Amino acid sequence: MRPVVTVFNMQNEIVHPDGHIGARGNAAVVRARGVLANTAAVLASARTCGVPVCYIGSGYNESYDGLNRSVPLFADSESAGRLQIGSWGARFHEEVAPQDGDTVFYRGGLGAFSATPIGELLPPPDDAHIFIAGVSTRLVVEAAVFEFTDRGYAVSVLQDCCAAASAQAHEDAITTLRLFAEIESSTQVIARISD
Repeated sequence: MRPVVTVFNMQNEIVHPDGHIGARGNAAVVRARGVLANTAAVLASARTCGVPVCYIGSGYNESYDGLNRSVPLFADSESAGRLQIGSWGARFHEEVAPQDGDTVFYRGGLGAFSATPIGELLPPPDDAHIFIAGVSTRLVVEAAVFEFTDRGYAVSVLQDCCAAASAQAHEDAITTLRLFAEIESSTQVIARISD
């Protein structure tokens, strides 16, 4: 099966200490768990081995098309001017930034398939294994796993390339995700894609 590495929401607004969400504690948790360094190692290995890398982030155009203003989690994004595509906050953190040849998508909610053409670019489910890194394990990574597995893909969650607002939230999400996906470490995944 062909591996595909996906990176969800490791954007400055969310994982950088100067980002709105990062400053509320996300950046500290991401740093403590080594999420960016672990993810960077996986990305380097994937690119060396010719494994496709796909980024999916939260982002909006200037009109905030696709923003569901009734969702409390997203409601203040427009008034605060957050996560506009092209802005510092919407860009992926420099430690895990996309490189030439990578694919980058933005969506307004949690789902990638309904808001991006990712489904058109992936190999068919019986010929692909999706590796997921992302923040937050609770919500974003869970939503990604559910979307991919609903479409028949085999999925691995890179547990040390994910973080939630707290250790407990991360562990609770991983417990749920074990029912749907393999839970692996970055070193295990590097070994798998390097074979």
